[in-house]
Amino acid sequence: MNKAILEYAKSYIDCAEDDILSVTAMLIGAVAIARIIGNESSVTKLLQACRQQAGLKLGGM
Repeated sequence: MNKAILEYAKSYIDCAEDDILSVTAMLIGAVAIARIIGNESSVTKLLQACRQQAGLKLGGM
């Protein structure tokens, strides 16, 4: 998964592998948590926040 995300991100920006590792871990964790949360509003907020942070970490993608 890291490799796929790194290749995708590098087509847009110059990013370090360390950045991709942390983004991948955050996204996998967010999805795992979202699957067990019963409140759809909380799931949406969680996933939107992680998407925003991933974008910031990867240079505003």
